[in-house]
Amino acid sequence: MEHVVVWEKHHGPVPVGQCVHHLNGDPLDNRIENLQVVDPTTHKRIHSGCELRNGTWWKPCRKCGRIQPETEYYQRRTGIGSWCKTCTIYEAVQNKRRRRKGK
Repeated sequence: MEHVVVWEKHHGPVPVGQCVHHLNGDPLDNRIENLQVVDPTTHKRIHSGCELRNGTWWKPCRKCGRIQPETEYYQRRTGIGSWCKTCTIYEAVQNKRRRRKGK
């Protein structure tokens, strides 16, 4: 990919397990000042709308849209949940009520 070639031309090989990220979000803007090397978890967080605030990652809930610290999300085997704890609990209660009503 062109951005990797640009990075390697200026800084050498991308470290193993790292990604080259476009700071302004434009994948066509491959100027060296727009490129940054980050780990895959950070890269995923950035692209999913998370924000780093005072050393803590804040994440938008896919259900309610509120941005909250990652501690307000359940940890899963595959990573962190997409709904905040409040929305997850609310949905579980609603599902239980629907199941009871259906009996």
